[in-house]
Amino acid sequence: ITYISSGRTTGAIPSFLGNPNLSFIDMRNNAFTGSPPNLAANPSVYYANFSFNQLDGIIPTYQNLSSLDELYLQSNKLVSINEFINLPKLRYLYIQDNLIGQVGAAKIPDLSGCPSLRFFIAYNNKFKNYEPGAFTNLTQIRLLDLSDNPFTEQAMENMLEDLYANWQTANRGSVTVNLRGCGNQSEKALEFILILRNKGWSITID
Repeated sequence: ITYISSGRTTGAIPSFLGNPNLSFIDMRNNAFTGSPPNLAANPSVYYANFSFNQLDGIIPTYQNLSSLDELYLQSNKLVSINEFINLPKLRYLYIQDNLIGQVGAAKIPDLSGCPSLRFFIAYNNKFKNYEPGAFTNLTQIRLLDLSDNPFTEQAMENMLEDLYANWQTANRGSVTVNLRGCGNQSEKALEFILILRNKGWSITID
């Protein structure tokens, strides 16, 4: 079953999304407010797009969605983020152009529950911190865009150390990492950047 809504619909996300047979949800380009649904009532969903709305709550915990492949939450006003647990097929996670980090820990969450993740796009938010280990096991990752977030120097160092560990786990090149506008890097972080660039990774910093 597919649900598509476009046309500046307002208010909360409708409750009739609680259909266990719903597999494709496209609600982009509306004016919905509140928080996006956690999709727990939609175990068959493989595509969910809530982008370009006015969602101003938190990103809920997404867990045990064995079919979910694409999740789009970009271009809203979301202020905080929770966990991503046991999402074995998730490849596309877009959360850019929000206010994530304005409330709560302002931390990149642990994404180890998303082993198939290829594209994590989170630029232009308010992330300051990084959960150690969040990126270590993302051996399928191809693009990380974290640009224009006010990360601390320690967060950047921890992140780059984990990306180096990621490369050690799955030795490959052709990974793109955008860290432009993320502040200063420590000497240790710069060492990891140099190593990864020499391994064929494209890493952009200021």
